[in-house]
Amino acid sequence: RLDVYLSSGQVQLKEFTVNAKDQENPAHAVLRNIIRNKPVNNREKLESYEYQLYNKMQFDLNNIDENFTEQNMWKKFDFVFDYMDTTTSEKNYLPILITESISEFYYRKKPKAKREKIVASQVSGIENESITQFMGQMYQDVNVYENTVLIFEKSFVSPISDNGLTFYKYYLEDSTYIGKQWCYKIRFVPKRKQELTFNGEFWVNDTTWALKKIHAHIAEDANINFVSDIEVTQRYREVEKEVWMMVFEETVVDFQLQKGQIGVYGRKSSYYDDFVINEPHPDEFYKSPDDVEVMEGHRQKSQIYWDTI
Repeated sequence: RLDVYLSSGQVQLKEFTVNAKDQENPAHAVLRNIIRNKPVNNREKLESYEYQLYNKMQFDLNNIDENFTEQNMWKKFDFVFDYMDTTTSEKNYLPILITESISEFYYRKKPKAKREKIVASQVSGIENESITQFMGQMYQDVNVYENTVLIFEKSFVSPISDNGLTFYKYYLEDSTYIGKQWCYKIRFVPKRKQELTFNGEFWVNDTTWALKKIHAHIAEDANINFVSDIEVTQRYREVEKEVWMMVFEETVVDFQLQKGQIGVYGRKSSYYDDFVINEPHPDEFYKSPDDVEVMEGHRQKSQIYWDTI
């Protein structure tokens, strides 16, 4: 055995400088790859596709205070306020209507045609004309692969627009596996105020440069009548080689008729499954008098049916 005793010492390093070979923001390189591969990853390239769609829409009164709950009109129904949700950092809200539907959706590119068959639906809550109007506004087609996204008749600049660098700042924040695919996390924020833009984040696969998921809010100063906020979440999956399809989408809209007054949350959640790619039907199939067809018996499904969805 040999014991060696060492005394402590100090080493003073001289000043040094480290320079990266590439001074470019690494998020910009990721964005360029996304843009270059958009024609491959955008579902609009497909000749046809179809899928099963589950939609759930929920409407909640929000910004409820004591002045509202103590009105005489609610005295016989004050039990409903026991169901008010106060567990989140959002405004207090009370669910008033929930709708669910199962449908089969069909799309063909040339000549362009869409068809949807609603095979099951159910409604719980209060139905009236005003709520029905809100329901219609919840159907927003948000395809971020397009350069502009039309929301409530206004054109927002997509975070992965070909001109994204003109409107957004991008930051590479993280990288990790999502499933078996290595992905980058990019945060995006508007460069200027009072433009129709988003702020949020997305994850993108490092091989195909297809989006895996995206979460975005409209910019705070985006001016949309009666809407104070819109939040969109989407998730994508490669269902076939070089075919990426959205498998989940959630849209939350905060309708505010007057500042500081009672408003309405509209929440729409959609799940997509059972994809069939590039197998179009005969022309006669798409020649339905209505784009949306409600099948007989759609409101007669048992609770067991809905529990298995």
